[in-house]
Amino acid sequence: MDIRPFDKTKADYERYVSLRNSIITDQPASVSFEQRFDDEWPADLVHERLLIDGADGRALAGAEYNHLLWSDQPRKFGFNIFVRQDARRQGLGTRLYRHILQELAGHAPIGFETKTREDWPDGVQFLKNRGYQLVNRQQQSELDPADFDAARFAETMASVAASGLVLKTLGQVLEADPAALRRLYDLEIAVMPDVPWYSEMSARPFDQWARSYKDNSDLLTGGYIVALDGEEIAGLSQLWGSQATDTLLYTGFTGVKRPYRQRGLATAMKVRALQYAQTLVASDGSPPRIVTSNEESNPMLQINLRLGFQERPAWLIYYRGRDMPRQQ
Repeated sequence: MDIRPFDKTKADYERYVSLRNSIITDQPASVSFEQRFDDEWPADLVHERLLIDGADGRALAGAEYNHLLWSDQPRKFGFNIFVRQDARRQGLGTRLYRHILQELAGHAPIGFETKTREDWPDGVQFLKNRGYQLVNRQQQSELDPADFDAARFAETMASVAASGLVLKTLGQVLEADPAALRRLYDLEIAVMPDVPWYSEMSARPFDQWARSYKDNSDLLTGGYIVALDGEEIAGLSQLWGSQATDTLLYTGFTGVKRPYRQRGLATAMKVRALQYAQTLVASDGSPPRIVTSNEESNPMLQINLRLGFQERPAWLIYYRGRDMPRQQ
């Protein structure tokens, strides 16, 4: 069972997605999503996948490693390792990890980031054994839109409207101004410093950021809410679909410019997005459930819980590097 490079054929994408989905069973990926992810990756940054095949043709284990898009430090990298449940305790994860370190040695790396989930004890122990430190806890939460009662937030919605702020969908905004993507990008850049993270984040170039909006079937222009103060974009809240299943949606970035905070705007935008989700009917006859995650100290988590989201196992971000954050 040798480690081999990923060859980007449809068969390899299917192997990789099957492996990944056997582990992250509640949030499946799709071949088309992974292909798009690879196609959009900047050509000047490292991004590689690996596979270990079994005798039956399945991928027993695999990995991906790359530069960190959120960091402009070219010697920091991230990785993920997946091992099927029935192939564990055979050293496959260790072999992949060592292979990644060897492949990146020529870049003289100074730090590595990865993640696992708090309900995956094997993953937590694997990282602790190799000197990784927990640096960020992303609390997941989930909501069934069928259980959401927008009437509970009527006062907030009225207050936001009375302040002169107007909520529109991304579809409406782009129809009125096709160049508005640049202003949405500028809002994200303005809000980024306030997003809790363990290290300073840098912004992706606009052209790179904008690729995810072009011909993307996961982009729900009716569930992506933009708050306007005249022509100024005051806030946004994203809702994305999933090509893997129509029973699942994801809340993406939600951000409000500082002068517009403490007005209930984030809540109002999320309410509008949830009302949109209630109009959708998945293959199981119900609205798709919505999953999101927030750093545990992020006020956005408390907003989601007030909306009715229920906590699920958190993603745990681990890091090992020369600039290791000091243990608390």
